[in-house]
Amino acid sequence: MDSEEEGGFEEEEEEVEETFDPALLNAIRSGDTEEAVRLIDGGADVSQGDEGGHTPLMAAAELDDRTLVRMLLDARASATASDLSYQSTALHLACNALFEKVETDKFAAKDRAFHGEEEEETEVNGFDEVAAMLLQAGADPNAIDKSENTPLHLAVEAGGDPPLMLDLWSRPSPAGPSSSLLLSSLELSDAQVYEP
Repeated sequence: MDSEEEGGFEEEEEEVEETFDPALLNAIRSGDTEEAVRLIDGGADVSQGDEGGHTPLMAAAELDDRTLVRMLLDARASATASDLSYQSTALHLACNALFEKVETDKFAAKDRAFHGEEEEETEVNGFDEVAAMLLQAGADPNAIDKSENTPLHLAVEAGGDPPLMLDLWSRPSPAGPSSSLLLSSLELSDAQVYEP
């Protein structure tokens, strides 16, 4: 017998702890696109999340940064990852950010009207572009977050672009049944009848 075994000592396996490098996530959150691009080009782990599971792609989608969303997806960031606290995906966060922007813009418009100022046009199409990129990369439009919302619920609340709504409805979920039957009903109700 080995002397270590006789004395009751066992060799412990060395635990390899994966450490989180917040540099990329911090660069995105602070709006430092140049630093984020440098880190992505330098091989930063684009799918690594913080302690809450919030990934660089989620941060870029939430901020409507189309350039970084595209770069992160091209670098193989996961479009299906969800955070730990709310089970929100990047698509949830993009649609929720659209809702928040619309609400903020409504408040600002009321404030301008109250003060007799001219109405300004606001652009929310960037969020639709981000959502389209995420969908193309495999994001699940039917993923349910902790509040039991899907990205579609959030986009509808925000008054998102109708083509985005149809795109969200028409994509089957990799995790379960599709909403294509509802879409078919909606399409049929709006369809023109053609007689031969």
